[in-house]
Amino acid sequence: MYLCIDMRSFFASVECEVRGLNPLTIPLAVVDDRRGDGALVMAATPALKAYGVKSRCRLFDIPKDIFFIRAKPRMKYYILYAKRIHEIFLRFVSGEDCLVYSIDESFLKIDDYVKSYGTPKAMALKIMNTIKEELHLYSTCGAGDNMYLAKISLDILAKKNNGYYYLTEEGFRNKLWDHKPITDFWMIAGGISSHLARLGIYTMRGIAEAPIGLLKKEFGILGEEMRNHAFGKEDVSLSMVKEYKPINKSISKSQILFTDYSKEEAWIPLLEMTYLITIQMCMNNIDAKGLSFYVGYNHNMELGGVAKSVSFEYRLRDFISIQKILKELYFKYVYEGQIRCVGISLFGIEAIGIRQLSLFHMEDKKYINLSKTIGDIHNRFGNNSILPGTALYEKSTLIYRNQCIGGHNGE
Repeated sequence: MYLCIDMRSFFASVECEVRGLNPLTIPLAVVDDRRGDGALVMAATPALKAYGVKSRCRLFDIPKDIFFIRAKPRMKYYILYAKRIHEIFLRFVSGEDCLVYSIDESFLKIDDYVKSYGTPKAMALKIMNTIKEELHLYSTCGAGDNMYLAKISLDILAKKNNGYYYLTEEGFRNKLWDHKPITDFWMIAGGISSHLARLGIYTMRGIAEAPIGLLKKEFGILGEEMRNHAFGKEDVSLSMVKEYKPINKSISKSQILFTDYSKEEAWIPLLEMTYLITIQMCMNNIDAKGLSFYVGYNHNMELGGVAKSVSFEYRLRDFISIQKILKELYFKYVYEGQIRCVGISLFGIEAIGIRQLSLFHMEDKKYINLSKTIGDIHNRFGNNSILPGTALYEKSTLIYRNQCIGGHNGE
């Protein structure tokens, strides 16, 4: 048996708690309006959502005639509250039976503890009431026979049933087989939904009744997983998730820009993110087999974006070599326009061990050692203690981003 507990409008509720306000009655949005009308609304209180405003919308999406409080994000504060919530969870279950899914959502495996409370609902309500009494935050809980059912219960049913719902395999089939839209279900996003629609499948019943051979052909191993989920089944346990180690690793950074950038201007933050990744790679004695990058344009241009990737001839980790390859790709494929987001990923990450030497490629040891020294200075005195010259450009975002947590205000 599993509980999946989500903090309602977490960031916005924390801001209300700090101000002594009730998130159920006060319209408040967590948004950094210094980024302009295109700023992301990270969270909205239930009172603001009652006007039709959704979290993760843009500031310009909120009607001008709605009065609401604008709260600047404070990520360190939210992390502190998340830590306190996790400490409450650990009063009810051991660490091995608690999985943090995101900053405001966690799974609890309760088989070994539920007898002390009588029922899963009694245990869930005890946890939720403890959080409310001590931190003044509201939560919602989905429960189920497995992790998938607990998550689906949370996302679709719990909020409509006074904040708690227990879902079984039979209940899943009875209540949700014909539920629409299918994107409400965990792990079915827009791309998969469109693919299913081309096959004439619009519900979980449709997936359950589709030939397994068709699902495998169209989606590979994901098709088998979708088929299991269509019957409310999940083979993965919480302990398996904790033990999982990905075969392929990557290091990525991305950012949404404050304003529209030209092609030349957008190169600066992309270069700076690459610089930070290579410092990290040198510090951790790892390298990469390739890179990929993405550039997105202002939604008014309807241009979509540009995404390119390349595998290196030799495994690399130094900034000089990687930025040369990135620069060639960037200025060859990126077209001029109003750029609003950039991202870079180094993939195929591996630890550097004993390898056969190449006669055609030798690392610049002096530069690698310099990068490690810069990393040591960053760790001791902060990332802004030593900076590349690009930080002096007007369009640089490096100094500001170094003060952020997860791309948002780090206060």
